[in-house]
Order: sequence, then structure tokens, then C-alpha cells
Amino acid sequence: LQAIGDVQRFRDENDAALASYAQALDLFRAVGDRLGEANTLKAIGMFNLEQNQVEEALKLLEQALQLYQQIGDRVGQANIYWNLGLHLAQQSDLKQAEPLLAQAVALGQQIAPNHPVILHWLTVLEQVQSQLSTETGKS
Repeated sequence: LQAIGDVQRFRDENDAALASYAQALDLFRAVGDRLGEANTLKAIGMFNLEQNQVEEALKLLEQALQLYQQIGDRVGQANIYWNLGLHLAQQSDLKQAEPLLAQAVALGQQIAPNHPVILHWLTVLEQVQSQLSTETGKS
């Protein structure tokens, strides 16, 4: 059901996507699948972030992050940190974005240091840090 929600979201069938996510979340919770629950919370949170429903998105992403931490899913944790940091960077909140992006990169480097995604993340982090140091130098 979560994958169906992902496809519906991609096709801009937002109401259907949210309904599929809600059903998936109920099922994952009913069977005690915490990874499925975390992944679905993340999907709903990212949907809300895209819809500029930031407060609700942050609440859901925090719940997903807690579940990822409880089950030891470092990939899930890294993705949450990355998405939150990237959102903040896109909002020009580099001070708050930088530690989240750095946490994502640190986790990613523990998992697969030479993976192209992690190398890209590192490049973005370095750009954010460079912008921050430039802004700090101007102050």
C-alpha cells in the first residue's frame, strides 16, 4: 500500500496517495512492522513538506526518525536528516541546515563512504559550509 501511495503521489493523485499511506500505516502498526511504519511516516512527512505543511511534516519525520533510531536503521536516519537539512537549506536557513546535513553525511560515510549519493551529499554539505563561512565573514 505504501508503494501504491508513492505511485499515486508521483501521479499527483494526492488524496488517493494519502489514503493509501493511511491504510499502510494502519497495517504496519497492526502487525508491529516498525520499519514499514517508519517508512510510511517518512513518506507522509515528505508529502506534507512538499505541500508546504511544514509543522505536520516535521512531526511525522521526527516520529519516523525515532523509529529508525530504535530499530538501528542508519540509512533511514540519514535520509531523514538529509531531507530536513535540504529543506532548511532551500529555505535559506543554512545555520539550522548545516548540522542536519552533517549528521546525514556522517551516517552515510559509516554505511558506504564512496557511494555516489554520499559523495554528492558531501559536496552539498561543503557548499553549505562555504556559504555559512562567507556569511559569517560578512557579519
